[in-house]
Amino acid sequence: MERSRLICPANPVSNEPLGSVLNVVILHSHFRRGGVTQVVENQLAALSESISGRVVLASGGRNDGLSQQSLRHSEQLIIEGLDYDAVTGASIDGLQDRAEQLVNQIAVALQQRKLFPDQTVLHWHNHSLGKNVAVPLVVRLLATQHGYSQLLQIHDFAEDYRPQNYTQLIKGVRTLFPAESEQRVLTPFLYPRLDSIRYATLTSGDARALSAVGVDRSRVHVLPNCVTLTDDSPADQSAARAKLCRAAGLPTDSRWCVYPVRGIRRKNVGEFLLLSRLLPVGTFAGITLAPETDIESQSYRRWREIAQVVAPQTVFDAGRIEGISFLDNLSAAEFVISTSVAEGFGMAYLEPWLAGRGVIARRLPNVVNDFQAAGVQLDRFYDAVWIPADADWIGESKRQTRNAFDQAWHGVPAAFRPQWRDDLSAVDQSARRIDFAALIPARQIEVLQRMHVDSGFANAIREHNRTLVDWLAAPFATRVIDANADRIQPQYSLARAAEQLITLYRQLPKHKKSDLQSGQSSDFESAPDQVSVAEIICGERNYFPCRTETEIAR
Repeated sequence: MERSRLICPANPVSNEPLGSVLNVVILHSHFRRGGVTQVVENQLAALSESISGRVVLASGGRNDGLSQQSLRHSEQLIIEGLDYDAVTGASIDGLQDRAEQLVNQIAVALQQRKLFPDQTVLHWHNHSLGKNVAVPLVVRLLATQHGYSQLLQIHDFAEDYRPQNYTQLIKGVRTLFPAESEQRVLTPFLYPRLDSIRYATLTSGDARALSAVGVDRSRVHVLPNCVTLTDDSPADQSAARAKLCRAAGLPTDSRWCVYPVRGIRRKNVGEFLLLSRLLPVGTFAGITLAPETDIESQSYRRWREIAQVVAPQTVFDAGRIEGISFLDNLSAAEFVISTSVAEGFGMAYLEPWLAGRGVIARRLPNVVNDFQAAGVQLDRFYDAVWIPADADWIGESKRQTRNAFDQAWHGVPAAFRPQWRDDLSAVDQSARRIDFAALIPARQIEVLQRMHVDSGFANAIREHNRTLVDWLAAPFATRVIDANADRIQPQYSLARAAEQLITLYRQLPKHKKSDLQSGQSSDFESAPDQVSVAEIICGERNYFPCRTETEIAR
């Protein structure tokens, strides 16, 4: 039997009369270290200064990513059934019963704490990602049976090249609605169109995707992450660089740039190795952290082994160098680099400017278009790393990429698979060249190995990417760094995030008991067969094979 238990802080956030305050319950499967937890901590910091009510963090219990400050400013509600299915051992079988049990546990725990529907907002993070298949149904039942107003904040989509997650959700729909067309009911199952539910997306592109599948645009709000750095200011660059060089065993006159990420597949680590080869002699590039999950660790170890031969200017695990902190890495860096092919928000594109460091990165339009609309200058973002090749090699590479796409979606029922579309921007036929990120990892390794032994080929790549090579060698202008920092600070501050969040909470409609059940399930009955979020996202975003690699080539 799953259990729920409430852990209360020594000092409650507020002792004001319950009727005069707004309470917020933030729900996620876990609060381990990572992007979502950081967003939650930032929201908690913003809310602690802005509301007089209580803030509760509800999870399955894995909360080791929360800071002491976050623990002090919140109550923690632990309900084991909220955690990932893989952690709890839950299966698709009995999904309806599991969801109803989980709803009851949440409702009872909230009632016991006097967190009543007319005074409390439930704020979910990544409810539809498919890590816990029961959660979308839990959201619906909390609205239709208990009257809670809910904000569903989406950081990542299962439909965005996460076929395993997507398949689990489809299986769940088949279990719950065996007599229905799964395609018709999947979208309203994942994205309910109920009066008491609103959505928050990180980007305007994600908001358009929800609107395209039938969620009224007035119910979808763009809620960008707030961007903050530690109170500690970056140290003197020369001193930080000297400290890092000693600790890492690098030549004392080395220059440094850093890719401050956990090296999972979508971070496109092979391209990071290639860019390190384009750096000026004496400049080293560090990637900070290793992944923790099995498939991601396999990929990372493979790239680390290959780098020992083909990319001697890289330093792996730079965030684990004895005596070197993240701030040391950033302080020592000339600039920050990113080769990522998929981001939910793109925090790493904004944070470095606040520390006085420019960013050189692969351009992801669905992320950076919002930043540029806000006035942030991202003049050193590139669209491709060009690899010259003959027509046969390019043609074979394209076939391999298409096969990788088909293999990635192979386990998904045919009716739900997005259609392949040629990425015309990935191949420049007139110049006989192809984008490195469009290659399967085995072919990326082939390119890196050839660069290592064939100086003519390496020089040709440099010539085909002359602008990028120049960017990697030239310092950023102080005026650009300062201008971006001046734009980012007010646009993405804690204060602005708090204002947006509180406004959104206050806009959520409240329901009376008499309203429950009536009309609340009509989105299922009225749902036509329609385009899926998967089709929309995969039609707008390029496919990069590194994201879905499962058989790790060496």
